[in-house]
Amino acid sequence: MFASERVRLRPMVPDDATVLYEMWSDPEHHLITSESPMLVESLAARRTRLEKSQAEPDVSAARFTAETIADGTVIGTCNLWGLDAFNQFGHLGIPPLAESCGFVLEGTQRERAYDGDGFSDIVLYGLLRQERSR
Repeated sequence: MFASERVRLRPMVPDDATVLYEMWSDPEHHLITSESPMLVESLAARRTRLEKSQAEPDVSAARFTAETIADGTVIGTCNLWGLDAFNQFGHLGIPPLAESCGFVLEGTQRERAYDGDGFSDIVLYGLLRQERSR
């Protein structure tokens, strides 16, 4: 589990769907957080999809719920994708949280992703095995 002073990432559970449904249903939020077309789904459908992803996990991805340490309020999600166990490599989707958890800024891909209003930079962070215990 990753944590900073104020926020922690924990494995996503089906009950999170209820809290996150409003965020997942927001077209503006979807535009800046996803590359796929937005699917309009019911809460029940979202929950079922989340339950299925836990029953049949994708070894190349992991989903986390971000919550406050103070009171456990759910404030968002974070995905790790492109996980490669052999090379111990993957992608994380929240730069400020990455930095507070010890990840180091390694580079910027300028104007790499379209965000609805134009192109935005993608920043790359890394955490070496020997840095994990810090």
